[in-house]
Amino acid sequence: MVLLLSVTTLVIFIGAGAYLMSREKSLVRALAKDESTGGIWFHPGHTWVSFQPEGVAKIGIDKFLRQVLGRVDEVILPSEGRSVKQGQVFLTLVHGGRQVHLVSPLDGVVRATNARYAEGPEISYKDDFLVVLRPTRLKENMTRMKGHREADGWFRSEVERFKDFITLRMGTLQEVGATLADGGVHTDGIVEKMDEETLKAFAGSFLR
Repeated sequence: MVLLLSVTTLVIFIGAGAYLMSREKSLVRALAKDESTGGIWFHPGHTWVSFQPEGVAKIGIDKFLRQVLGRVDEVILPSEGRSVKQGQVFLTLVHGGRQVHLVSPLDGVVRATNARYAEGPEISYKDDFLVVLRPTRLKENMTRMKGHREADGWFRSEVERFKDFITLRMGTLQEVGATLADGGVHTDGIVEKMDEETLKAFAGSFLR
Protein backbone atom coordinates (compact mmCIF):
# COMPACT_ATOMS: atom_id res chain seq x y z
CA MET A 1 0.00 0.00 0.00
CA VAL A 2 2.80 2.43 0.91
CA LEU A 3 4.58 1.60 -2.34
CA LEU A 4 1.38 2.19 -4.31
CA LEU A 5 0.85 5.56 -2.67
CA SER A 6 4.46 6.55 -3.36
CA VAL A 7 4.16 5.58 -7.02
CA THR A 8 0.83 7.44 -7.32
CA THR A 9 2.33 10.56 -5.75
CA LEU A 10 5.30 10.40 -8.10
CA VAL A 11 3.02 10.09 -11.13
CA ILE A 12 1.00 13.11 -9.94
CA PHE A 13 4.16 15.19 -9.51
CA ILE A 14 5.44 14.20 -12.96
CA GLY A 15 2.07 14.99 -14.49
CA ALA A 16 1.91 18.36 -12.78
CA GLY A 17 5.43 19.19 -13.92
CA ALA A 18 4.60 18.27 -17.51
CA TYR A 19 1.45 20.42 -17.38
CA LEU A 20 3.35 23.44 -16.05
CA MET A 21 6.07 23.05 -18.67
CA SER A 22 3.45 22.86 -21.40
CA ARG A 23 1.72 25.97 -20.05
CA GLU A 24 4.99 27.91 -20.01
CA LYS A 25 5.71 26.91 -23.61
CA SER A 26 2.26 28.07 -24.66
CA LEU A 27 2.82 31.47 -23.04
CA VAL A 28 6.22 31.83 -24.71
CA ARG A 29 4.77 30.95 -28.12
CA ALA A 30 1.96 33.46 -27.65
CA LEU A 31 4.48 36.20 -26.81
CA ALA A 32 6.63 35.22 -29.79
CA LYS A 33 3.64 35.76 -32.10
CA ASP A 34 2.74 39.16 -30.63
CA GLU A 35 3.07 41.46 -33.64
CA SER A 36 2.95 44.60 -31.49
CA THR A 37 6.29 43.71 -29.86
CA GLY A 38 7.88 41.43 -32.43
CA GLY A 39 8.36 39.00 -29.57
CA ILE A 40 10.86 41.34 -27.89
CA TRP A 41 10.55 42.73 -24.35
CA PHE A 42 12.90 44.62 -22.05
CA HIS A 43 13.86 44.21 -18.39
CA PRO A 44 14.76 47.17 -16.11
CA GLY A 45 18.24 45.66 -15.69
CA HIS A 46 18.88 46.57 -19.36
CA THR A 47 18.57 43.17 -20.92
CA TRP A 48 16.22 42.25 -23.75
CA VAL A 49 14.25 39.03 -24.20
CA SER A 50 13.29 37.62 -27.58
CA PHE A 51 10.61 34.94 -27.21
CA GLN A 52 10.90 32.09 -29.70
CA PRO A 53 8.16 29.96 -31.30
CA GLU A 54 9.82 26.79 -30.02
CA GLY A 55 9.06 27.87 -26.45
CA VAL A 56 12.39 29.33 -25.28
CA ALA A 57 13.67 32.87 -24.72
CA LYS A 58 16.87 34.42 -26.05
CA ILE A 59 18.47 37.09 -23.82
CA GLY A 60 20.91 39.88 -24.67
CA ILE A 61 21.88 43.37 -23.48
CA ASP A 62 20.12 46.50 -24.72
CA LYS A 63 21.63 49.47 -26.59
CA PHE A 64 21.76 51.66 -23.49
CA LEU A 65 24.08 49.25 -21.68
CA ARG A 66 26.04 48.42 -24.82
CA GLN A 67 26.88 52.09 -25.27
CA VAL A 68 27.81 52.59 -21.62
CA LEU A 69 30.13 49.57 -21.77
CA GLY A 70 31.65 50.26 -25.17
CA ARG A 71 33.67 47.18 -25.93
CA VAL A 72 33.17 43.83 -24.21
CA ASP A 73 36.43 41.96 -23.64
CA GLU A 74 34.96 38.82 -22.11
CA VAL A 75 31.59 37.36 -21.21
CA ILE A 76 31.32 34.99 -18.23
CA LEU A 77 28.25 32.91 -19.05
CA PRO A 78 26.16 30.65 -16.80
CA SER A 79 26.48 26.90 -17.25
CA GLU A 80 23.87 25.00 -19.23
CA GLY A 81 21.26 23.42 -16.98
CA ARG A 82 21.60 26.06 -14.29
CA SER A 83 18.39 27.41 -12.77
CA VAL A 84 18.20 31.20 -12.47
CA LYS A 85 15.70 33.63 -10.98
CA GLN A 86 14.51 37.01 -12.18
CA GLY A 87 16.69 39.69 -10.55
CA GLN A 88 19.50 37.23 -9.72
CA VAL A 89 22.99 37.79 -11.13
CA PHE A 90 23.47 35.23 -13.90
CA LEU A 91 26.28 36.51 -16.12
CA THR A 92 29.21 38.93 -16.06
CA LEU A 93 30.62 41.25 -18.71
CA VAL A 94 34.30 42.20 -18.50
CA HIS A 95 35.56 45.55 -19.79
CA GLY A 96 39.20 46.48 -19.28
CA GLY A 97 39.50 44.01 -16.43
CA ARG A 98 36.44 45.43 -14.66
CA GLN A 99 33.38 43.30 -14.13
CA VAL A 100 29.77 44.32 -14.68
CA HIS A 101 27.25 41.82 -13.30
CA LEU A 102 23.85 41.45 -14.95
CA VAL A 103 20.67 39.99 -13.49
CA SER A 104 18.39 37.57 -15.26
CA PRO A 105 15.20 39.06 -16.68
CA LEU A 106 13.31 35.79 -16.15
CA ASP A 107 13.11 32.71 -13.97
CA GLY A 108 14.21 29.71 -15.96
CA VAL A 109 16.71 27.02 -16.82
CA VAL A 110 19.70 27.76 -19.07
CA ARG A 111 19.32 25.78 -22.27
CA ALA A 112 22.24 27.24 -24.23
CA THR A 113 24.78 30.07 -24.32
CA ASN A 114 26.39 32.08 -27.10
CA ALA A 115 30.14 32.12 -26.55
CA ARG A 116 30.67 34.00 -29.84
CA TYR A 117 29.00 37.15 -28.58
CA ALA A 118 29.70 39.81 -31.23
CA GLU A 119 31.48 43.03 -30.26
CA GLY A 120 30.41 46.49 -31.42
CA PRO A 121 27.69 48.97 -30.44
CA GLU A 122 24.92 47.73 -32.73
CA ILE A 123 22.66 44.93 -31.58
CA SER A 124 20.84 42.41 -33.74
CA TYR A 125 18.04 41.40 -31.40
CA LYS A 126 17.48 38.07 -33.09
CA ASP A 127 21.12 36.93 -33.32
CA ASP A 128 23.26 38.80 -30.79
CA PHE A 129 22.06 36.87 -27.76
CA LEU A 130 23.99 35.70 -24.73
CA VAL A 131 21.78 33.06 -23.13
CA VAL A 132 18.81 30.88 -24.08
CA LEU A 133 16.42 30.14 -21.22
CA ARG A 134 13.46 27.84 -20.77
CA PRO A 135 11.14 30.08 -18.70
CA THR A 136 9.55 28.61 -15.58
CA ARG A 137 7.51 31.48 -14.06
CA LEU A 138 6.73 33.56 -17.09
CA LYS A 139 3.30 34.90 -16.13
CA GLU A 140 4.66 36.28 -12.85
CA ASN A 141 7.89 37.56 -14.45
CA MET A 142 6.13 39.54 -17.18
CA THR A 143 4.86 42.10 -14.66
CA ARG A 144 8.39 43.60 -14.67
CA MET A 145 8.94 43.46 -18.42
CA LYS A 146 8.37 46.31 -20.87
CA GLY A 147 6.98 46.00 -24.38
CA HIS A 148 7.77 48.33 -27.28
CA ARG A 149 4.91 50.70 -26.52
CA GLU A 150 6.37 51.67 -23.15
CA ALA A 151 10.02 50.92 -23.90
CA ASP A 152 10.66 54.06 -25.97
CA GLY A 153 9.58 56.39 -23.17
CA TRP A 154 11.41 54.28 -20.62
CA PHE A 155 14.68 54.44 -22.58
CA ARG A 156 14.41 58.22 -22.84
CA SER A 157 13.86 58.50 -19.10
CA GLU A 158 16.84 56.20 -18.47
CA VAL A 159 19.06 58.48 -20.57
CA GLU A 160 17.96 61.49 -18.54
CA ARG A 161 18.46 59.59 -15.32
CA PHE A 162 21.92 58.57 -16.46
CA LYS A 163 22.84 62.18 -17.23
CA ASP A 164 21.80 63.14 -13.71
CA PHE A 165 23.76 60.20 -12.29
CA ILE A 166 26.94 61.20 -14.14
CA THR A 167 26.58 64.85 -13.12
CA LEU A 168 26.17 63.87 -9.47
CA ARG A 169 28.98 61.33 -9.42
CA MET A 170 31.50 62.57 -11.98
CA GLY A 171 30.60 66.09 -13.06
CA THR A 172 29.04 67.04 -16.40
CA LEU A 173 29.39 64.74 -19.39
CA GLN A 174 31.68 67.25 -21.07
CA GLU A 175 33.96 67.27 -18.03
CA VAL A 176 34.39 63.50 -18.17
CA GLY A 177 34.91 63.52 -21.93
CA ALA A 178 31.51 62.16 -22.92
CA THR A 179 28.68 63.67 -24.92
CA LEU A 180 25.12 62.81 -25.81
CA ALA A 181 24.56 62.64 -29.55
CA ASP A 182 21.25 63.32 -31.29
CA GLY A 183 18.68 60.79 -30.12
CA GLY A 184 20.17 60.60 -26.64
CA VAL A 185 22.76 57.86 -27.21
CA HIS A 186 25.94 57.88 -25.12
CA THR A 187 29.42 57.78 -26.50
CA ASP A 188 30.95 54.37 -26.01
CA GLY A 189 32.74 53.12 -22.95
CA ILE A 190 31.99 55.71 -20.27
CA VAL A 191 32.07 52.89 -17.72
CA GLU A 192 35.85 52.90 -18.21
CA LYS A 193 35.97 56.38 -16.69
CA MET A 194 34.09 55.33 -13.55
CA ASP A 195 35.93 54.57 -10.33
CA GLU A 196 34.93 51.43 -8.44
CA GLU A 197 32.49 53.25 -6.16
CA THR A 198 30.75 54.91 -9.11
CA LEU A 199 30.62 51.62 -11.03
CA LYS A 200 29.03 49.92 -8.02
CA ALA A 201 26.49 52.76 -7.71
CA PHE A 202 25.73 52.53 -11.43
CA ALA A 203 25.07 48.79 -11.18
CA GLY A 204 22.86 49.27 -8.13
CA SER A 205 20.83 51.96 -9.86
CA PHE A 206 20.61 50.75 -13.46
CA LEU A 207 21.26 47.01 -13.54
CA ARG A 208 18.57 45.71 -11.19
